[in-house]
Amino acid sequence: MTVVSKSGENAALMAESDYNSLMETLYVLRTHGGMRLLQSAEDARAGRTEAHPLLDPDDE
Repeated sequence: MTVVSKSGENAALMAESDYNSLMETLYVLRTHGGMRLLQSAEDARAGRTEAHPLLDPDDE
């Protein structure tokens, strides 16, 4: 929901859970290799992927 003010500085009203989700996403992108995650997602959407065999944790 957009709250319109007389000064022209509008505000957005959203559910707390949506706000928390947005803040968590921003935190992850800033602190945990976010640019690499975004690039990987873009590569996957563009079909630039490589198949790798799964590792068996019981193999030595």
